[in-house]
Amino acid sequence: MNYTMTLTGAPADRYKLVYTVHDVSGDQTMTVEQDFAISE
Repeated sequence: MNYTMTLTGAPADRYKLVYTVHDVSGDQTMTVEQDFAISE
């Protein structure tokens, strides 16, 4: 999977992005976390 996110106007800080994908037919869930920072 590839995602693009635009955070125009977000304040400079440290963040954690969390994606949760749920497989409806298999009733399973996967979570991916990524720390990132926006600097001034």
